[in-house]
Amino acid sequence: MERKHTIGAELEIELRDRNGRLIKKERYESRSFVKQFIDMLYALMYAMRVEDTVLQVRDKDGTLQDYPALTSTTNDILRARNTVSTEPYVYSYGIVVGSDDSPVEYDDYKLGNQILHGTGSGELSYQTCDVEAPYLDGSEYKFRISRAFVNNSGASITVKEVGIYVSHQGSNKFYMILRDVLPSPTSIPDGATFTVRYYIKVSVP
Repeated sequence: MERKHTIGAELEIELRDRNGRLIKKERYESRSFVKQFIDMLYALMYAMRVEDTVLQVRDKDGTLQDYPALTSTTNDILRARNTVSTEPYVYSYGIVVGSDDSPVEYDDYKLGNQILHGTGSGELSYQTCDVEAPYLDGSEYKFRISRAFVNNSGASITVKEVGIYVSHQGSNKFYMILRDVLPSPTSIPDGATFTVRYYIKVSVP
């Protein structure tokens, strides 16, 4: 049988208690790239100059923005790697988590209810979001995006959805490219660490 050439993503979640003991680890196929991910790829591949406007993309606040329409040579483009610690940028892009389990729609532009960064009630401490170099894994070529979330809120917090926001222009324009509702909600005890890993992949002929 001829193998199909595919591009996609895998999602891995891991939960460890305050002492580092593994509580839960699951891995499964992500099926939830959203429409505007294709819009953004199309615009970047079509534009003669990055300052051109090819189409409009809805940011995570619901505002339609010209795209790519870069205004500076130092602007971000599709950036998921996040090493900042200042609000609101620490939770504005990279892997994000939420508490809503509404079914994914192809035109989603944000999580249903994002869990914010912090140590207060209902908040998780967002750690650095890493984007690692591509590598060959059997018949797939892939790279990994990962982020840990620490619960220092004093109570359990339940995660039902995860996704990826990317930064574009680096100031106030952040776009969702992927959203997944977890097969089963994950309750994160106080002091525990919840790690999300996305593997973006293409099959090798």
